[in-house]
Amino acid sequence: MTRLRSEAADALKQTRGVPTSERCEAYNRLSMAWGAVAQYANDHRELCGISAVSLNEFEKYHHDAVTARDNVCAGRPARPFPPDIIQR
Repeated sequence: MTRLRSEAADALKQTRGVPTSERCEAYNRLSMAWGAVAQYANDHRELCGISAVSLNEFEKYHHDAVTARDNVCAGRPARPFPPDIIQR
């Protein structure tokens, strides 16, 4: 579990400062890493004593990574800007 979370953290670091041409692949690695964490946590929940709260957090991180990947690969910002930040 620690190794998988470390890999997810490394994948997140690789999304920063990446040239635009490589950004989609970096976010794809990030979503796959958090998917592996969520899957492992779900499969070994009882054996490792993983709480429902932690499992939900891992699933949220995976969902957020998938959303960011989809946005980046479509040429949009990783996260949408809140309406009150956008200046018109």
